[in-house]
Amino acid sequence: MSWHAGSTSIMGLMFGGPAPPEWARVGISGIDARLWQLLGVPPAEAARLAKAGQDPVVVVEQWWAAGVPLDEVAAWLGAGLSAQEAVEQRAAGVDVEQAATLRALRGLGHTD
Repeated sequence: MSWHAGSTSIMGLMFGGPAPPEWARVGISGIDARLWQLLGVPPAEAARLAKAGQDPVVVVEQWWAAGVPLDEVAAWLGAGLSAQEAVEQRAAGVDVEQAATLRALRGLGHTD
């Protein structure tokens, strides 16, 4: 059994099924949609991250290993930071609300 693909894989058994329509419309599979949802990443942003080569399994692993709470990950990702950069910013006193603000401001310039 594989960790990543197909409805009979471990991930498929845990998160199987088709993607909800809003996720399918942006080209995100059911398994990937559930992982992005775990991180609080909305469909359009998940599509942008996927287009940039971000694999949600790897993203979850990186942020978990960095010790960043999962409920903060979407804000830090949306602000354009890696897990390590978020750890550094948190250590410097930058909080998730500031990251969320930067995320919102970055969203204003997106036309896709």
